[in-house]
This record gives sequence, structure tokens and C-alpha cells, in this order.
Amino acid sequence: MTVVPNVMRNLGHIHSYRIFVCYTILVVVRAEESVEDSPQRTTFRRPNQDPLGRHVTDEDIRTLRSAVSGTGADCEAVTVRDGSHDNVSHQITQRSAELPLPAVISDRCTAKDDPGTARQKFCNAAGSDMMKDKPFQSVFFFVPVLAPTSKQITNHACRTHSRTFVHQLQRHKLWALKMYDSSAKLPSGILRGNVNQLGDFDQCLSISTQESPSIVGKYCLASVDVRATALNISDTDTLVRAVYLAQSYGFIRSSYRDPGHFIPQFTTIKWALCVPASCSYADVQQTLVNALHDYNETTGLSFDVHVDPEMCYVKQETRTLLSFGTVITLAFFAAAVSLAVMATVRDTKQDARRRHERGHWESLLMAFSLRKNARELLADLPVEGDINCIHGVRALCTIALYLAHKVITLAFSPYSNRVALTEVSNEKWTTVLRTSMVYTDSFLMISGVLTSFSMSKEIERKKHIDWIKKYVARFIRLTPALVAVLLFYAYVMEHLGSGPQWNVAVRKNADICKANLWKNILYIQNFFPFEQMCAAHTHHLALDMQLSLLSPLLVTLLWQWRVGGVIVLLCLHALSAILRYIATLRNHLSLVIYHGMTVKQLYRTSNLSYGLSLHRATPYLLGISLGYLLHKTSKTAHISKVAVWAGWVLAICFAYFTMFLRSDLGLRHYRYDAHDASVYAAYAPITWSLALGWLIWACFTGNGGALNTFLCCKVLVIISRISYAVYLTQFAVFFYNVGSITASERFSLLRSVDIAELLTVLLASVLVTLLFDLPMQEVKNVVAGGGNRRAKAT
Repeated sequence: MTVVPNVMRNLGHIHSYRIFVCYTILVVVRAEESVEDSPQRTTFRRPNQDPLGRHVTDEDIRTLRSAVSGTGADCEAVTVRDGSHDNVSHQITQRSAELPLPAVISDRCTAKDDPGTARQKFCNAAGSDMMKDKPFQSVFFFVPVLAPTSKQITNHACRTHSRTFVHQLQRHKLWALKMYDSSAKLPSGILRGNVNQLGDFDQCLSISTQESPSIVGKYCLASVDVRATALNISDTDTLVRAVYLAQSYGFIRSSYRDPGHFIPQFTTIKWALCVPASCSYADVQQTLVNALHDYNETTGLSFDVHVDPEMCYVKQETRTLLSFGTVITLAFFAAAVSLAVMATVRDTKQDARRRHERGHWESLLMAFSLRKNARELLADLPVEGDINCIHGVRALCTIALYLAHKVITLAFSPYSNRVALTEVSNEKWTTVLRTSMVYTDSFLMISGVLTSFSMSKEIERKKHIDWIKKYVARFIRLTPALVAVLLFYAYVMEHLGSGPQWNVAVRKNADICKANLWKNILYIQNFFPFEQMCAAHTHHLALDMQLSLLSPLLVTLLWQWRVGGVIVLLCLHALSAILRYIATLRNHLSLVIYHGMTVKQLYRTSNLSYGLSLHRATPYLLGISLGYLLHKTSKTAHISKVAVWAGWVLAICFAYFTMFLRSDLGLRHYRYDAHDASVYAAYAPITWSLALGWLIWACFTGNGGALNTFLCCKVLVIISRISYAVYLTQFAVFFYNVGSITASERFSLLRSVDIAELLTVLLASVLVTLLFDLPMQEVKNVVAGGGNRRAKAT
């Protein structure tokens, strides 16, 4: 009966430092003895890190053992079952007591302690320099130091410099603290999507030691794929739900093996490490693999690590010489600006009479006048001669497509609450952005309408179509602005900034453009995989140019043999729809971005259907028919109100079927169905084109009312005139900003559209329009045989 009072009296002498002593002795004892405990053990080992000195020596252990024995408390074993910190029990010989395992040793020696006690002996030992460092160095047990110091690192220089870093970190050297501080740490908010940690890019690259050996910082951004596994063989509980939240509900599922330069690797974790510059990407990858190896076996998570050599950066102390391509590109832009300045000065000095007497070559020169082109950009619509409402349709599609493309770059951003981005994307109204195909279809239809409308005028006037001149004029119209932007992508943009994702968002695209720019100039880039396409969004230009080869034949058929032309058009419509249906069904494609779609499926859809001319021909073919019909229809044609209202009702229904009928695709519970996706791929381009066709036809014939007035307003007309340049330049600005991001931000819908970014896109678009687009429209008109440029909406 005296045992219990003795136990209680002994427990009164137990302090947190003695618990630490027990734990330390047990670690040593268990390492020296092979004792099998009956409970199943789960062993946890810290990540691969160089120890910051031994905090408890053998002499300390003997002193601590005697100190503990003086208290009458015997410690023998600590068992952690199944990885749970709550299930901790101390097994004590002839005595048992439930004791909490301290997280931090916080006891200090005080003057009240008896110097003759064993406790004071421990305090004297703790008064050494080693124990003085203990409070700070204990941080590294909770925030590990990841450094390539293991024997598996065959790079001798890297291993030596890394060990120097660790030892200097123990001595609190500022450069070592900066290197440690620049690496990513485990953050809070992981279950809200805060998994992408970019560390401190600028601080890491600024590290440089003056002592020997000289060490400079290297920043590497690693990619980590994580998945949930069973906690042990007999366990049925997993961390699937937690991983699902950490990956922001898997909005777009990806792997580090997917190309990440255009479509982001959304569910792949980006983790920054700062290491000595002598370490290679392979050394960093091996370090992370070693660090996570034990966790793969014990925590219910499986990690797959990859470090791309292109995602490691060091500070360039000396300026590298510009490449030949960069020099030529800068010379090209300088020549364009000089030509515009010269033409503007000459235009300013000429009087009105002289302007009307210009010769052929002088007219070509004056096409580059900034003064003239600025007036053209801001001019009112012509009173007659064109389909004016198309300006508004084109402008609205440009705005919608800009927002849809912006979503792609939002997925690159390391938001601290990225779950919120997915939740917004799951709203039903966002289907207007996920069905971005309808906006590129709109551009194809507008192109078909204008081409057919223009050719119908020509065939009525000349009784034939000059096919070759039309093709040359169209090539001249589109190519210079395209080449200017692609040259900027390939040779200039990569020199304008830096950041953690710079090489994947900017330099990778630049390298692809250097190798494949010629395909874009020939408008054949869609014949090759999207993964290898320079400025992948320009595939639309290739579709437009290729489909325009059919337009002279189809317009001629409609004029000379109307029935035959209609039959040919119907056959082409049927062929296009069948091809979309079969390709989607066989290859499990989706023309709408649904929740949980993989990056592989996105690229497969682009390569096997979305980027193929015949698959996308439906809106262009309907545009050819509509352009011919508009030319044959008088603007004053009388249409009954019943027919007009019926047309508007059908158009609204068709638009709803296309954009909102499948709004469930964005919901998290949606499960892909190949048959549904195939049916949608077959009918959606048809219904959308019919709805848009009615809108254009009603406004052209005076049945558009207030809608027609809105579509012809000045703001939309100006946006329409710069729409081609907006389409070309937006991704250059997007990717520049993505590559420059150095820290996480908080996502909100209102801040998702960056005003500064938008203004930059508009400014760049105005410059491209004034320097290349509008001048080439004038040159095209001169080559095609003259005509008032403002009377043409192409």
C-alpha cells in the first residue's frame, strides 16, 4: 500500500527535462538492444538532413541516467502505435503512469535548484555552449534542413558545399540562414490548396560567400506528385479526402510528366529548394527522394519527385551576348518603327490635295503612317457597304475568349486558397468560359461570312473570282503581325525578366517557337501536336487559312449552280459532324473543359479534333452560306413580326443548348460519359452557328433593334479593330506575369482580372495594330486591286 504514495511522491519530482532524458536513454537503449515489444511498431525517421551536431553526448547520457535514477523514476520504453501521437504510454518497471510527451524542451536552470542534486548536475551540463544553442537548433527538428549531404550524392563538390552550408548554419552564419530561409517550408492551409511553395527566389540567387570555399545560391523548383495510400496493410482508412482537398478538388488532373508550358500541371505540387550552385538538378532530386522515402512507407502518402533541369536557376553575374536571332528581331522592330515614323512625318507635311494624288509606291509607304492609322482606328463606321454588327459580335467574342484564356494562367498561380478558385469554377455560370470553343467558332463563322460577302460582290462585278490574288492578299493581311508577335515570343521576351516559373512559362515557349515558327508562318502548325506548337492559341489562324481555300469554290458553286452548291455544303456539314462524333467517341475526347479533366485528355482533344480543319469546318461553312444570303438579301427586306420573333426564340434556344444545357460538366460529381460528349461535339457547333447566324442576319436586315445599335457602338468597334492583335499578344503578357510570380497570393474573383495586365494587353495590341495590322490591310487592298479600306471589315 506504500507503493502508491511513493509513486505520487516520485511523480512530483518529474519535470519536462526528465521526460526528455527518458526519451533519449530509450533511443540509445533500443539501438543497442534487440528487444521485441508485443505492440506493432511504426518507425518514423526524419528526412535526409545533416545533423546539426550531437545535442546529447554519451557522457551526457550517463549523467542523465544517474540524474533520473536519483528521482526514483525508472524509464524503460516508449512505444508509438500506428503513427498516432495521442497513443503514447510509458512502460515503467513495477510502476505505471500516463505522461504526456513534450514537444519542446522548455525547462531552464534556476537559482532555486539545489547545486548538490542530480538535477543541478544536468543544469550544469546544459550550461555548455552546446546546450545554449539548443533552443534555436531545435527549430530544425520541426522544419528540416534539406541539403544534398548523403553518400548517395556522387557530386563531390555539391556534397562538400552542402555540408559546409549545414555546418555554417549551425554557427548561425547569415548566408547559411538565408539559404535555409529561401527553401520552401511546410505551410498552413494545405487543405485549402496551399501546396505550391515558391520559397524566396530573389534571396536565394543573391547568396554569395566571400570565404573559402566560395558558395553561391541555386534555386530549384521541384515537381511532386502525391497520392493517398493505405496507412498499413490491414488499414482501410486512407488520406484520399485530404489529398483531394490539397489538390484543390483536382480541377485539372495532371502529372509532372505532362507538358506544363501552356496547360498548367494543376495537381502537381511545386516545391522550392535553395542549394549550393555546385549541385545539379539530379542532386536536388535525389535529396528529395531520400527525404520522402520513409514517408512513402508510413504516412499513407506516396510521393513521386522530379526536378526538371530547366527549373534550376543561378544568378548570371555577366551579361550574355544576344543571339543572332534576337539581334535580327530587334532590327526588324527598329525598321518597323522607323518606317512608321518616316511615313508619319511625310503624311503630316502633305496637304489634302497632295494626299489624293499619291502614286502606287507612295500609297504603300503611307499605309504605315501612324497619323493615318490612328484616324482609321478611331473612325466611325461607314454608312453603307458592310455588315456593321459584326464588329460588335467580334468584340464580344474577343472579350469572352480573353477571359477564358485568363483561366488557364490563373491555374498556374500558387494561390494560398486555391480551393476557392476551383469552387468558383464549379459555379454553373462559368460554363460560358469552359465552352470557349464557341468563341473560336464565332471567329471562324465571321471569317466565312466576310469572305463570302466580299467574293459575292466581286463575282457579281467581274463575273469571276481572282483566286490567287485573294490568297496572296489574305496572307499579306495576316502574316506580318503574326510574325512580329512570334519573333517577340522566340527571341526577345526571354530576356525581359525572371522568376520561379520563368523557364516553363517563357523560355520553354521561346524554345518551341525558335524550332517551329516556320510552321506558323506557313499556317500548318495544326498538323503537328499541340505540345510542340509555337503559341498554341494561334492554331485558329491555321484553321482559318486552310478553310479559306474552299471559299472560292463554294461561292462560285452557289452563284453558278445554286442547288449543287447547297448539296456540297450539306455534305461537308454532315462529314464534319460525323468526324467530330467518331473521334470523340473512340478517343474519349471532350470539347468542353469538365471538372477533373486530365492534361493528357486536353491535348488529345486538341490533336485529334479541336485543331483539325474538317472537324471545325461547320461554322465556316455556315458563314459561307450566310455571306451569300446577305449579299442576295436587301437591307430593307420586309419580314413579318411573327417570323422575327420565332427566329429570336429559336436563336436563344440554340444558344442555350450550346452553352448551358451541359452546365453539369463543371460540377465536382460529374463523371465523364463518352456518348454524351460525342453527341455534344456533333451538334454544338451547328446550333451555335445557327444562333449567331440569325443574330447577324436580323441585325443586317434591320430587325435587331437596340441590340444592333449596341453592337455598332464606338467602344465595341474599336475593340473589334484591335481584336486580331489582342488575340496574338495576350498570352505573351499572361506568361510574362506567370513567370514573374515569386510569392503566393489570395484568390478572389474580383482580383482575378488584373487591371495592369489588361492595360498592358490593350497597349501592346494598339501598337501591333498601328504598326502592322492596319498598314497590312491597306497593302492588301492595294495588292487586291484597291478599294476603300474602311468599307471592308476583314
